[in-house]
Amino acid sequence: MYINNLTRKNNLSVTSQLNIGKYIAYLLLFSCMSFTVLGKENQLITVGYTVSSHMYKQSGEIRGPLADLHQCLFKDFNNVVYIEVATPDRLVMMLDANRVDVGVLLDRSEERDKYASFIGDYIASSVIEVSKKQPSSNLHVLGIRLGTNLDAYLAKMKSAEIVYAKTLPQLIEMFERGRLSHFIEAAPLIKDYISANANLNVREIGKSAIGMYSTHSLREKSKHIIDLLRDSASFCITQLPKHLRPQ
Repeated sequence: MYINNLTRKNNLSVTSQLNIGKYIAYLLLFSCMSFTVLGKENQLITVGYTVSSHMYKQSGEIRGPLADLHQCLFKDFNNVVYIEVATPDRLVMMLDANRVDVGVLLDRSEERDKYASFIGDYIASSVIEVSKKQPSSNLHVLGIRLGTNLDAYLAKMKSAEIVYAKTLPQLIEMFERGRLSHFIEAAPLIKDYISANANLNVREIGKSAIGMYSTHSLREKSKHIIDLLRDSASFCITQLPKHLRPQ
């Protein structure tokens, strides 16, 4: 009887050890899985962008030449929702109203800094001057979108009268109606317009940088997210061709 009890106790001891071993193994596996999940930020991030041939949504996925870059920028986030916006100015207003957390493909300006917080540049852009091949008059009026940071280029065009438009669509409309002889803008923002119009002269006059804005509240309440985005931008920039990297 004693031997049977001892054998039973030993079997129970072995079984307990096996169970403990399994428990430890499961615990280690769970820990590894937890670290994998925690390796990315789980907070939902809504990203607004101006839809164009550079970046657009197709079958629920981001497409276009800049799609890979933006997926790289948000690689540290598990939950990212991309929202298409008609114009850059509309996107800034959505940031101000906290309807999106982050806005991409935005050039920085003092005006925009009032409504949102600039995170940083991540892609270089050509600044171009657009005029008509066959102007209808001797008009010499330069159009610029209000809030754009193009002072360096304006200094070279002192002879022209300068007119400011509130939005990009308004700028193009003024140009189409003959109120402007030419206008200047960041190339990516008007690529589609240029492609659709064969009667335009296009001249590169310099380089600008395009970056990201966040809501003021995101910067104040979630500094670690801003830091993650800046770190991602620093890495993703190195994957770009040199001519597309901000100086």
